[in-house]
Amino acid sequence: MTIIERLEATEGTLKVSELANLFNMDVNAMYRHIRLGNIPSIRFGDDTIRLDAKQIAQWLRDQLSEQKRTQTVCTHDLAAAVGAHEYYLANKARKAGNQ
Repeated sequence: MTIIERLEATEGTLKVSELANLFNMDVNAMYRHIRLGNIPSIRFGDDTIRLDAKQIAQWLRDQLSEQKRTQTVCTHDLAAAVGAHEYYLANKARKAGNQ
C-alpha cells in the first residue's frame, strides 16, 4: 500500500508525529516544512497542529505531478539542446567540407 493510499484510507486528521512517521522523517523537519508552508496544515490556537489525511494525500499527488511535469520539461529541454548541438556539428561539418 502506498503512502497516498494509506492517507486516503485514514479518517480524520493526523498528528505531526504520525505524518512524520509515515514519511520516515524527523518530527522537527516536518514542523519546519509546516511552518514554511510547504505542507498544508490546520492550526488550533498556538500549540496544536493537525493534518487532514485526505488533503495531504491530494497535496502529495500534486507534488508528484509537478515533479513529473518538471522532469518532462527538462527532458524536452535536453532533447532540444542535443538536437541544437547536432545541428551545429552538422552545419560545422558542412561548412568545413565546402572549404
